[in-house]
Amino acid sequence: MTDIYSILRKVYYRYDGHTTYLKNRGDTPYNYGLHNAPIRRFFSEKILYLYLNIVKCCNQKIEKKYIFHGTRYIEVIKAIGFENVVILGGLSEFLYCKNNNISFVWVGCITKSFELFFHGGYLDVYIKTIEYIHNLLTEGRKNKIIFLWEDVQPVGVTLSSVFYKSNSVNCICIQHGIYEIIEKDSSVGSNSDYNFLLNSSQMKYIIGSTIENTCVIGLPCDIKRPNKADNRVYLVGSPENGAKYLYHLRCFLTLQKLLADLSVDVYYRPHPLENIGICRVFFNHIDKSPKYKIFNNARSIYIGFNSTLLYEAGEFGNLTIGLGGETDDSNDRPFGVDFELPSGDSYSGVVEIVSDFMLKNINNEPVLADKNIDFLKSRLEKCLCSFYSYNIRNENSK
Repeated sequence: MTDIYSILRKVYYRYDGHTTYLKNRGDTPYNYGLHNAPIRRFFSEKILYLYLNIVKCCNQKIEKKYIFHGTRYIEVIKAIGFENVVILGGLSEFLYCKNNNISFVWVGCITKSFELFFHGGYLDVYIKTIEYIHNLLTEGRKNKIIFLWEDVQPVGVTLSSVFYKSNSVNCICIQHGIYEIIEKDSSVGSNSDYNFLLNSSQMKYIIGSTIENTCVIGLPCDIKRPNKADNRVYLVGSPENGAKYLYHLRCFLTLQKLLADLSVDVYYRPHPLENIGICRVFFNHIDKSPKYKIFNNARSIYIGFNSTLLYEAGEFGNLTIGLGGETDDSNDRPFGVDFELPSGDSYSGVVEIVSDFMLKNINNEPVLADKNIDFLKSRLEKCLCSFYSYNIRNENSK
């Protein structure tokens, strides 16, 4: 393992850089509640020490090759096979693993000890946690792969820093969103050995990424485009704050009013970070259904700014309409849409677009051209082969 204090510095500055980025955006950094509670900190430290001493005596080993942080990419896990994976997680993941006979390791110790380290300056318990995780994952079978969905939050930044360029464990970040972060050390994926991308445009936003250490896997699920279309229009919320968020709200309210006279059902899809209470004040209908459920049900119309959901909807054959930013007509969106409405536009053109879509739907005409997309298992195998080739080239160059 790399010098422990080098790891601590790497973890600290990377996490600090990401939280600074969040604050500058107006977002609230992750808060697990220990840093303002000295009594809870004290007892948490003692309990963690007790837990780490107990598991040390158990001589745990992970013999399986594929390790996932959480169950976010459950379709990828299914493609590999439950019998071939280990899940690192908390209570909800434990229950899922127990019900599906999947190997499980609790990593709440990382979250809690990280909070003590970062906010309370408790180095020893975090170091002990790092040593436990390192020994757990390096003992037994070699050449393990940890699949992360982030490498900037406590668990992700810890694992990716401990095993960065390790000879026995590699971290692959499966990107969970398409976003524009170009500040140093703030982009998700720049701390991992390799990245699986949703779209090739993500490369320019991940520090240090090249065509050699990335592979486009696409959406982490099988994509089957529905044959039918419905009369639904989804306004897709964005993870913005302040003046930009108010501008987005104003645009969506304008669209809701414009579409009120058409024979369509207009729903607002709030971003996970949005305040649902505020959304309910402004919008007549809110939809929080699982996205793949509505994608698989029928083709609809999705209108938004730069949310990844807009890109995902397009991949499932939905009609997508992009809105320009307040000061930037192109919005510098890192993915394409079917129609683009520039900033400052009255959005009157949206009525014609929606009406044409509905007319084709009524007449059973083809709504959008189809395209062939490989099954997830094929895309996963291609990206794993690409990763193995990259690893071999790195080994040969040493």
